[in-house]
Amino acid sequence: MKFLLKLILPVLLLGGFNAMAQPFCDQPQSGPGFSTSPSCESSICASDPYCCNTQWDGICASSATTNANCTTCLSTYQPPCSTPPAIISNFVITLTAGGFQDEIGWNFADGSSTILVSGGPNTAGTYNVSSGSGPFSFSLETQGSWNDNVISYEISCNGTVVLSGTMVGGNANTFSVPSCTNLPAAAVQCGGSVTAPTAQSACYGTITGTTSNATTFTSVGSYTINWTFNDGASGVSNYPQTVTVTDNTAPVADVATLTTITALCEVTALTAPTATDNCDGSITATHNATLPISSNTTITWTYTDASTNSSTQTQDVVINDNTAPIEDVSTLTTITSQCAVTALTAPTATDNCTGSITGTHNATLPISSNTTIIWTYTDANGNSATQTQDVVINDNIAPVEDAATLTTITAQCEVTALTGPTATDNCDGPITGMHNATLPISSNTTIIWTYTDANGNSATQTQEVVINDNIAPVEDVATLTTITALCEVTALTAPTATDNCDGSITGMHNATLPISSNTTITWSYEDANGNITTQTQDVVINDNIAPVEDVATLTTITAQCEVTSLTAPTATDNCTGSIAGTHNATLPISSNTTITWSYEDANGNITTQTQDVVMNDDIAPVADVASLPTINSSCEVTSLTAQTATDNCDGSITGTHDATLPISGTTGPTTVTWTYTDANGNTSTQTQDVIINMVSVNVVVDATGSELTADYTVSGATYQWYNCTTQQPIAGEVGVSYVPTTNGNYSVEVIDGNCIFMSNCELISTVSIKETAANNLFRIFPNPNNGNFTIETGTAVIIEMVNAVGQVVLNKSFTAGVNQINIENVSSGLYLISSVDTNGNRTAQRVVINK
Repeated sequence: MKFLLKLILPVLLLGGFNAMAQPFCDQPQSGPGFSTSPSCESSICASDPYCCNTQWDGICASSATTNANCTTCLSTYQPPCSTPPAIISNFVITLTAGGFQDEIGWNFADGSSTILVSGGPNTAGTYNVSSGSGPFSFSLETQGSWNDNVISYEISCNGTVVLSGTMVGGNANTFSVPSCTNLPAAAVQCGGSVTAPTAQSACYGTITGTTSNATTFTSVGSYTINWTFNDGASGVSNYPQTVTVTDNTAPVADVATLTTITALCEVTALTAPTATDNCDGSITATHNATLPISSNTTITWTYTDASTNSSTQTQDVVINDNTAPIEDVSTLTTITSQCAVTALTAPTATDNCTGSITGTHNATLPISSNTTIIWTYTDANGNSATQTQDVVINDNIAPVEDAATLTTITAQCEVTALTGPTATDNCDGPITGMHNATLPISSNTTIIWTYTDANGNSATQTQEVVINDNIAPVEDVATLTTITALCEVTALTAPTATDNCDGSITGMHNATLPISSNTTITWSYEDANGNITTQTQDVVINDNIAPVEDVATLTTITAQCEVTSLTAPTATDNCTGSIAGTHNATLPISSNTTITWSYEDANGNITTQTQDVVMNDDIAPVADVASLPTINSSCEVTSLTAQTATDNCDGSITGTHDATLPISGTTGPTTVTWTYTDANGNTSTQTQDVIINMVSVNVVVDATGSELTADYTVSGATYQWYNCTTQQPIAGEVGVSYVPTTNGNYSVEVIDGNCIFMSNCELISTVSIKETAANNLFRIFPNPNNGNFTIETGTAVIIEMVNAVGQVVLNKSFTAGVNQINIENVSSGLYLISSVDTNGNRTAQRVVINK
């Protein structure tokens, strides 16, 4: 009889991963045989067929523990895993033909050289390949030799381009294609979660990823999850995954049906309902109502989240108004009118809801006989009340002029008769006006017309009368005699004209007496009504004698630099008297010249006279600085500051130099000559020395032996650190200081303007030694940090912390154990923390601070 042996074996829990169920031949199985190890199965079943025909039970498993053919499938056996878990690489291969795609050949293979996809002529397009067996390769061949036979290729892995390029005809190549470095992007709704991805282990099959990042998202945006895959044997792999969180779910109302709002007259305020959103939580609704609400209506409430997803909900409003308006005046005043009522002033009533209500009437306008009007007041909800008002017609209305404005009466000299205008009376019809004028009318006046009806009602109207005398006087002499005089005319005899109404008119002139030059006088004849006639009369002054100079020859003017003002000479005129000369010079005068003076009398007679001006400027400019300072430079001088001098005439003079810029490459002085020249050619010179002090750049190692600093710190200089072994620049190291991360020889190149300096090479050999020793003596965490960190030491030490330029920011003694450090006044960067214990052992460790 066969006994079933139940073995309960411990399950190995591997931290940081989910291992798949692994069958072991020394454990009972639910079915027959153990096909994963054919050699073990064959050996056991040869002696016990039950194991392969019915079930691999406990007896079969026990036999396997001592069978030499079952060594590799025992639970204690660890397979030789060396490759960390890898994600499936999802490749998209895109081929674009720029010429003759019938002349291409290509394939895409996995790590075992198995071709996963391939193509020949006319196979340009897009292909999808998924595999976990890297590394991968891509082979492409283009036939022909035409440059226009161009094939473009692009390969992306999980959405990231890992290989791209072009190949012209007649070429072939095989490219290495890297596996995916990132997981496929995921998209979830706000409030949703990302499902953990899997990777494949060579030993344990499918491994589910773990992460310390959030996998459930409550905000819209783009996030990155860093997944870790650990099979417990072959190592750990890490892959990032981009997660896009969107929100297109509308908020859900908190109350399914909103309660109806009831009011007597109106609703002046509303209480907003709420809804719950999957992303934003509670959402307060907005409504489409216009407040106040005074009639039955349905409100629409809208709930909108931050992503503009919205839902709506309605709520009814019922207004219960059944009270009619009440008249503001219990009895309306009787309306009285002379002949007819053409318009009515509406009375009002007050409604409990609507407020003031204006009445509407049943009358037909105009009302020309006694009657009773019915006024009706109706509120917004159809409730109404009525009220009556009597109308009584009386005649006390005066006549109304037929013409609102009477036409002005115009006449040449007088008006001898008037035509009466008319008015219309509401009862009597046409009324002819009566005037108050006395005829004849010979001057401008205003007539008053009066219209009186049979009941003594009267109205008045005015009418203007204008006497239009528009005939100007006529000159008694057609042409006036010319007036002649030697120097001036002091009096004039007025001519006359005759007016059709006013008779003789004496002329008025526009001249200013005395008249001392040729002119034309205008005489004006104006009658009493403003009609004007004009006439001209010439005046001729016969003065043709020019002024005579008071001094026959003018004295020459002499000056050192310039003449800023001139004293005018004079001449005497037979009519005008003394005449001051005017000159043609432009002041100030700064060079030799001859001035022309002109003497002109009032009648344009001119005499001229000259006067010489002589300038005597022979003084050179004087330098503003007696001795110019020497110019020193470590590289070159590209520009010179202009020197100045002061001239007795021209003021400040800017010097010009004889140097050729830039000045460089000499160790002895160069002498620059400055020249100052004034406007009159007087010059002076001055010299200035320029010394170029060529320098060398040295590298200084700090006390810790870990930081290098260039000793050349001129403003504007730039730096590049080099690895002396490779003779290559170190990427990103362009500061005055550099902290090597590995041992080696280093130098710095300094560029200052057009000068380039290269330093000596400096050996650094303490990087790994010091940091290893530091890790054994004390621990710093977290690193990087924000200036708040912990130092844990095994013994008492003195800690010193220096920044990238060698400044000490911390020096303090600490006891063994955990010590909290909080440094506030430091900036972000790399710092070196060194320690010395009581035995003099020194250690150092770099710390990165990110503020």
